[in-house]
Amino acid sequence: MSFSHFVGNLLLSLTARFLYNEQVTDIMTGQKAFRRSVLNSADIKENGFAVEVELTCLSLNNCDQRFTEVPVPYSYRKYGVSKIGFLDGITSFAKLLILFLRVNT
Repeated sequence: MSFSHFVGNLLLSLTARFLYNEQVTDIMTGQKAFRRSVLNSADIKENGFAVEVELTCLSLNNCDQRFTEVPVPYSYRKYGVSKIGFLDGITSFAKLLILFLRVNT
């Protein structure tokens, strides 16, 4: 991933780790697995890249659900341009703070 995406992902992951006191190494992974019951009961609002943050917060906010990270192989893309931009990162950061504050205030 590009340096700017690496730094953005790192900042989002560290913020989630700090807020939730959970081991979050890659909040924007794009690969998440949930039981159908969790997703059926979720009221997902986001339809952009911040959905990654929303799904992670859903899991972290729900005390009945466990959060586990499993490493996946990754190969750097040689061609093409990433669709995620700076404003997507700002939106994701704001979503992270809003979802945390909504549950913990």
